[in-house]
Amino acid sequence: KGLATLPSGVFLLVSLPVRPSDPGSLIRGALILGRNWEQAEFYRIAKDSGFSVFQQGVAGSLSPDFQEARERLRGGEDVYVKVLGTTSCAAYTLLDDIYDEPALLLRLTRPRASHMLALRAAGHVGLFILAAGALLTVLAVLLLEVTVLSRLRRLVREVRALKNAEHTFEAHVTVNGDDEVGKLGQGIHYLLSGMKTHRLRWIRAERRLQTLLEVSPTPILFADPQSGKLRRANSGALLFLGAKSRRDLHDKTVADVVDVGEGPDGMAALFARFDEKSHPMPAVIRCLDGRQAPVLHAGRKMSLDDDELVVISFVSGLGTGP
Repeated sequence: KGLATLPSGVFLLVSLPVRPSDPGSLIRGALILGRNWEQAEFYRIAKDSGFSVFQQGVAGSLSPDFQEARERLRGGEDVYVKVLGTTSCAAYTLLDDIYDEPALLLRLTRPRASHMLALRAAGHVGLFILAAGALLTVLAVLLLEVTVLSRLRRLVREVRALKNAEHTFEAHVTVNGDDEVGKLGQGIHYLLSGMKTHRLRWIRAERRLQTLLEVSPTPILFADPQSGKLRRANSGALLFLGAKSRRDLHDKTVADVVDVGEGPDGMAALFARFDEKSHPMPAVIRCLDGRQAPVLHAGRKMSLDDDELVVISFVSGLGTGP
């Protein structure tokens, strides 16, 4: 029994011997039965196996995949399996005829269900990884914003606000946390606290100095080194010059109250002598009521809060004076 390739197609043949009822008699002939290899056979095989079945004759023209399978099967393989794509795979086998010659090539095709499920699962896993990565990135950014960036921006705003503060020592920065940002804010806070302490000490010292200058019996005048205009005078100077208030000296210059000599350079020469000599020098004071008094005066240029001033002090000379 086997296959036979005829001009009309491929047939399934079976041969049975013809003999009498006597078991020992000779064979009188053969009964040969055959039927056409119909498409129904493929449907039955496909139904029983779950595969799609295709055939091509070995002698005819073959498609490329059947040609490749024929070469492999002729090389000694019983079954050749090939992946046809991402969705299906095929198994090829070679059927011999009754003369043991290749007659038919069969291809059984089946969907790659497990492969497709694996691809779908891999896609889902990839999407999950992407979603998880995006979620973790958002959470990391939010955590960084809450714990670091927002605090840094607030610290920068507060430090920049120090420039516009009317009194820097009254400004402060927010200190929270024990990490690097918190320690930075704590350091700035300590710096501002130290500045406030030194500023308050400086203010108290300045007020004490102003009080001492104000109550000092020695007349003291403060003048502009360029124009010579009087800027301030203590109570001793007001009393010595006969001024009722500081308004009386508002438009006065050093040349109006001190005899600096003739010529436009007299006041400049006076200021120059202050730079050369530190001991008292004789001079004549012109009081506002018209009196003149010989005095010993001394002066020095100095800078107070980036403001250049000439400080002039004098005492009555020879015990005379108002």
